[in-house]
Amino acid sequence: MTDDTKVLADHRLPWRRDPLKRQRAQAARRGGAGMFLGAIALGVAGFFAWRNREQIARKAGPMIDGAKSKSLDVLDKAAAKSHDLMDDAALKGHRLVDDARTRGQALAAKARVRRPAAPESNSLEVH
Repeated sequence: MTDDTKVLADHRLPWRRDPLKRQRAQAARRGGAGMFLGAIALGVAGFFAWRNREQIARKAGPMIDGAKSKSLDVLDKAAAKSHDLMDDAALKGHRLVDDARTRGQALAAKARVRRPAAPESNSLEVH
């Protein structure tokens, strides 16, 4: 009874791919219908938006202007902050250069004191 093919047929994987192909085609048709309905809904929404564009512009205009003024304020603050940061960086750079120059001059002064200068030779030696 357990070996009866009619009983086990419902629980076995299909050896042929025909049922799988059929199910895949049905799923594609169902997805295609959903896409089609979504496109229709988008088209209807676009039509009504086009028809009421003046009213939408009237209501959305103040919001757009407010957002524009806020963004300009933020841009001005960011520009001022970047200029301050650049000035601080330039000042630090000049300080570092000046500090390195004074240390280098002090080191050069120590080197002159410790060691006498080499005598100058007028002969040119070419190797």
